[in-house]
Amino acid sequence: MKKRSVTWLQYTKVILEKVSFDFQIFIKELKKSLIRLTILELVALETWISERFQAAIANRAMRIVREYRVTLY
Repeated sequence: MKKRSVTWLQYTKVILEKVSFDFQIFIKELKKSLIRLTILELVALETWISERFQAAIANRAMRIVREYRVTLY
């Protein structure tokens, strides 16, 4: 039987979905996940966040992701 591998991006999405009830925990988990994702995954995560969550949460979360991306360059 082949073991199914899960990417860090998929794992991050699952975690963020589970903690989305609490904004502080959501942001904490988001920040922890950033160091494991590639630049392309960060862009995909931004898109997913903007589509999945309300504007207030999405805007704050996407700002954190963008600030992190800038530090990578």
